[in-house]
Amino acid sequence: MNLRATQLLIALAVAGGVSCIDMSAPSGAASISTLQSPAAFVVRGDSMRDSAGKAAPLSVTAFDQNGNPVSGVQFQFFITDTGKIATISPGNIVVANDTTGLVHVVGQTGGIQTPAVTIFVTDAPNQIVSAVLPTDTLQVTGAADTTAGRGTKAAPARVFAADGHTPIQGMVVHFSIMHTPDTTASTSKAPRAVYLLDDNQKLSSIDTTDASGQAARTVVVIASRLANPNQPDSVVVLATATYRGVPLANAPVPIKIPVKLVF
Repeated sequence: MNLRATQLLIALAVAGGVSCIDMSAPSGAASISTLQSPAAFVVRGDSMRDSAGKAAPLSVTAFDQNGNPVSGVQFQFFITDTGKIATISPGNIVVANDTTGLVHVVGQTGGIQTPAVTIFVTDAPNQIVSAVLPTDTLQVTGAADTTAGRGTKAAPARVFAADGHTPIQGMVVHFSIMHTPDTTASTSKAPRAVYLLDDNQKLSSIDTTDASGQAARTVVVIASRLANPNQPDSVVVLATATYRGVPLANAPVPIKIPVKLVF
């Protein structure tokens, strides 16, 4: 999951983090951001595309010595691997050949270079399915304390190619809560009854698929906020992903997790 979190930062093109600094630079770029990629994957035989399905380039943001963005700085992008799985077009777009695998890409200007970013070359994403097991149950500790009285369970989904079994790595999956057990009235001081967390225990509704094609968020249920704690119920999370701007087959797929109060 930590690897997926790292890939997710790449796929979302998180800007602003300074990757390298050249304190001696009198003009132009004194520092640069991490490499920003429109996706963490590219389909074999195709160009890298953004979430809308448009072929999109790699980019890096340059900053001056005061930390202000600098325009007009020219960047070069390189694949550091010796294989021929993918190339960089003159427009700075990753173009994949007909072999799946992965490549490492860096960007640079002058004497400043970004850390390498991993780009996965995959088959075309086609479908998303629930990966929750029939035996999975979210057990909530029956304690009144808002910290102790809680339960957690992963809500997993998997993305596959058209054959239904080839996993797709690097896909961004969006999660949302569709149904929860009845809860007590919300107040400014009351904790949220049901919410989603990432691996670092931060509120999050997105994840990136790993080598098995799986992405997941952790469902948290607070016991003290359940209106009818002894009544059997479930949490239903929706998972969705798109390719070329079109939702995958089955999306949004419901992930149903029974909730059980335990003492």
